[in-house]
Amino acid sequence: VLLQGETLVRPDGVALIQQLTEAVEEVEGVEKVVTALNAPLIQGTEEGVRIESLSDLVSKNPSEIGGLKQKALNSRMFQRTLISEDGKTLALLARLDQDVVTEKQKRPVVRSITSTTESIIGDQFSIHFSGMPVIQEEYTSQGLREVWVFFVLSAGILCVFLFITFRNVLGLYVPQLTVITSVVFLLGLMSLFHQELNIISNVIPSLLLVYGIADSIHLINRYYEELDKGLSKREALLVIIRHMGVACFMTSFTTTVGFLSLYTASIKIIKTFGLFSGIGIFIAYLVTILLIPILLSLRPAPKRKWKEHKGDDAIERIMVYVGRLNERYPKILIALGILLFAGSAVLCTRVNIESYILQELTEDNPIVQANDIMEKEMTGIFPYQIQISTGREGAALEPDFLARVDELESFVASQPWIRKSLSIVDILKEMHQAMNGGDPVFYRLPETRELVAQYLLLYGMSGNQEDLDVLITPDGSYMRIASQGVDMGSHNYF
Repeated sequence: VLLQGETLVRPDGVALIQQLTEAVEEVEGVEKVVTALNAPLIQGTEEGVRIESLSDLVSKNPSEIGGLKQKALNSRMFQRTLISEDGKTLALLARLDQDVVTEKQKRPVVRSITSTTESIIGDQFSIHFSGMPVIQEEYTSQGLREVWVFFVLSAGILCVFLFITFRNVLGLYVPQLTVITSVVFLLGLMSLFHQELNIISNVIPSLLLVYGIADSIHLINRYYEELDKGLSKREALLVIIRHMGVACFMTSFTTTVGFLSLYTASIKIIKTFGLFSGIGIFIAYLVTILLIPILLSLRPAPKRKWKEHKGDDAIERIMVYVGRLNERYPKILIALGILLFAGSAVLCTRVNIESYILQELTEDNPIVQANDIMEKEMTGIFPYQIQISTGREGAALEPDFLARVDELESFVASQPWIRKSLSIVDILKEMHQAMNGGDPVFYRLPETRELVAQYLLLYGMSGNQEDLDVLITPDGSYMRIASQGVDMGSHNYF
């Protein structure tokens, strides 16, 4: 949750932020909320070091509230993580419970946090919401809205062309009914296997509409042709089942195989999309070949409403002209085709593989605007994590090893897409500086293993052991460099 305003760390603003923190922590599914007011602040004192939050500091001495902003800005660990460098943007980091894993579980938590924040903050500050759960919820909500818009729009356009083609109600509702039945069957099958519509699979209903309608048109058109030859309704239906059933099966089968080939992909959502698209197309074929003859048999044979085809329409003239070109200049056309293929083959190697997580959303979308603020003012939303194995217990406390981790972290932090990096090294440096009167010269790693162990023990005893646990294991055999940065695009990951 990002709050922007000039009075964030003034008395009224502090009270609102504290109220919001308590309310969000009460939301079911939220484990903890961290802000610049309740995060541990390492300070040097005459006695050594003191670790307490800014809220605790103000509660003990209300006169300290005037210096909150500067104290927060002076903390290297707060900068860009909890407060922007100009002090006008404040972040509330809501950590979700460990059992809140799926997008379906995160959705009500995100919505509760959103409504709680808006009800408490109102128009006092500018509010933005960011983070992966927020992005997932936005994509899901938008995808569900658009899937039905696409489906209804596609169905409407097809209705117009079906009516123009067949000029009767039969040719209008029969193809649509078969496709809608196929979509319902497939969605029921997906639900049975606990599959959810995601950013890719939400196009499957529209896909079935496009592919499924073709077989219906072939069957109905052949039915009309057989009736035009003088066959009875029963005889015409037998012809389309015997002859068109096989042809439509081959087209549906090859399309199904094409989509099922996506099941060999390593990305799960691609595999799911390929599997259920293939199954859906074959379901559409079965529904079409079974349902259309039944529907046609229940209706009287349509009366013929069109004149004898003269072969003089624009489309036919174009096809005849193309056919004559093929007869007259076969070698030239083959040569041109080869050149076109060769040129395309060369150009296709230059196609860039590029993807940004928010590229499907418009620039005025609140999620995109929040991400821009996160990238410019704060750490960014993309986590870049490095887990380091020390090889043996306790090795992470050795000054030599920590010095190498410090060098690695400095390299990571120097990358243009990284906005913030944190490891146990940063906490140790803060502790060492605080223990030496806050002198910036001592913002470095302690020289001995004993001193490292003492600092970690002191930090953990202050009530912030869980902050250490996410950066180093209790036995000192593993540690982590936790970095945050911007979305640099999939091409740059290679």
